Amino acid sequence: STCEEMGVAMMRTSYSTMFNEARDFSCGIFDRSGEMVAMGDFCPAHIGAIIHTVEWAIKEVGAANMCPGDVILHNDPYRGGCHLPEFMTLKPCFLNGAVVAYAVNIAHMTDIGGMVPAAFGDTRNIFQEGIRLPPLKIYRNDEEVEDIFNIITSNVRTPEVSRGDLKAMIGSAYLAERRILGLIERHGPERFNE
Repeated sequence: STCEEMGVAMMRTSYSTMFNEARDFSCGIFDRSGEMVAMGDFCPAHIGAIIHTVEWAIKEVGAANMCPGDVILHNDPYRGGCHLPEFMTLKPCFLNGAVVAYAVNIAHMTDIGGMVPAAFGDTRNIFQEGIRLPPLKIYRNDEEVEDIFNIITSNVRTPEVSRGDLKAMIGSAYLAERRILGLIERHGPERFNE
């Protein structure tokens, strides 16, 4: 139900019809080791990519380098197998200084720069498709990393829409974090881990 709630939040707060009508996204919860434990019923095609993009982001950034209030963003197909317009946000959920879960979504952005919107066109190589981002922190200490937002919005045709959709993705991850910590408070960390 948390994953479904994440998706509803994305639909209601996003700017693009890609999110709020086409529902071209997926929302999931992963355990502290990066294994998927729940997935919302939105776009099942993402399941093939999300398990790999999450694994890659955790390995590349490193759980030890994650802090409460961080959100990681990435879309590099060479780091997990998604295609370029599918941005993934990952929010580590902390309890007593340790990661207990990850709230994750992956969504098809309407524009990432490149030759044509949404990267559907006659491209010959990945460099023509748009901006490629390795796993990086787009939020630190619950604050936007403004430089990252500026890089993204400077490379797209509709910066307000792209920013709004990113904020919808991030907001849904924060919502999931609250639900996860609520479950732990109600049932205890041992039961949650089971």
